[in-house]
Amino acid sequence: MLAFSFLASLALSMPLWLTRRDYPHVPVIEGLPQPPAPLDAILLAAIAVAVVGVAVLPRPRHFLQAVLVIGAVWALLDQNRWQPYFAWYLVGMLCLLLGERSAGTTEKTAPAWHMAPLQLMTCCMYTWSGVHKFNHRYLSTDFILTAKPLLGWLGTSAASLPPRGIAALAVASALLELGFGVLLAFPRFRRVGVVGLTLMHLFILLMIGPLGTGWNRVVWPWNVAAIAALWLLFWPRATGPRLAAFLAGLRTPRGARVRRGAAKPAPRGIVYASLAVALVFGILPALSFAERWYASLSFQLYAGKERIALLYYDSGRPGAVPAAAARAARTPGQVNLAAWSIDELNAAPVLEERVLLSLARALARRAPDADVRLLIASPPSLVTGERKTRFFAFPAPALNPVDVSSQYKVDLDEGTGAELPP
Repeated sequence: MLAFSFLASLALSMPLWLTRRDYPHVPVIEGLPQPPAPLDAILLAAIAVAVVGVAVLPRPRHFLQAVLVIGAVWALLDQNRWQPYFAWYLVGMLCLLLGERSAGTTEKTAPAWHMAPLQLMTCCMYTWSGVHKFNHRYLSTDFILTAKPLLGWLGTSAASLPPRGIAALAVASALLELGFGVLLAFPRFRRVGVVGLTLMHLFILLMIGPLGTGWNRVVWPWNVAAIAALWLLFWPRATGPRLAAFLAGLRTPRGARVRRGAAKPAPRGIVYASLAVALVFGILPALSFAERWYASLSFQLYAGKERIALLYYDSGRPGAVPAAAARAARTPGQVNLAAWSIDELNAAPVLEERVLLSLARALARRAPDADVRLLIASPPSLVTGERKTRFFAFPAPALNPVDVSSQYKVDLDEGTGAELPP
């Protein structure tokens, strides 16, 4: 299921993985060259073949290595690919590779030990996703927007519901997701979490799937894969004192004998991989509250905390922005980068400020005379939902971003954009 969902997500967001597209690439290190055509298509075909190999071969070690290498290269070449589902798939592939290594040794370990990093990441995903939903915008707006198809089927609308009732339902949804995510970490209670989170995924698929809004298709396969992972990784009863085995794996020397009755140590590689997952997906997401870590890797899923990024340009100048951007523009001279990303890449954008500034600068370089400017609205306040706006210009010749916020008084409308004075 992991492999087939991975393939489906790649197919649904194919332009995201190719060089030939209008939406700019934002490499981790500025200046990293993108693979030219047809090498970009060859890489995409290679990872697709490798994923198929993982699905059909009994010992797909080399195919797993190929998936991880290409995935790492893709991540270095474009931060727009730092999608939560992509990270989840790669961690799953890493776990399968760890299983291949364990299978080649005589060491006896608990069944499915190699999947522990993905289990840990999945616990972190639901826990942080629930935590992030405790904010003004989700409680007042985004929860009920997600449930809009259900309201239509019931013959009602958000306007007919009391605000306190909406907020109470939103709080309940956040608490349940958070609670179910925590329960996954406890063998005695994890089956409750499995059932609850399965129902949550089915609800999401019903709301955003073909029977609902038909929105964000690239995550449909991920939701299906997550349901399968819940039942395969968490439903079976625990086989032993897993935490004790983790600690034993850290402090037990290689080849040392384990006394009778003690927890058998987890393989050292699996322990280290799990610690890395704990750092990246368990600890670093806390920095996202201070806007110091990627929201996409912090599992701010449907939480209403994303930034707003609006690109302004001289609409009277031919070729001021790429054709795909012009098609996504609802107002002449203004394009919402999220709308452009979804229209062209079929993937949500990575809306970190450094990524957005690099993206806008790349567009300014393409058309230096187009008067490219970028408005960034911060994540909404957790308490009030208000946003702070910053405005950047990219003057020649260096085209470096310059904060010109003091020159503009912005009237931000989250539905249509921002009105600026001439």
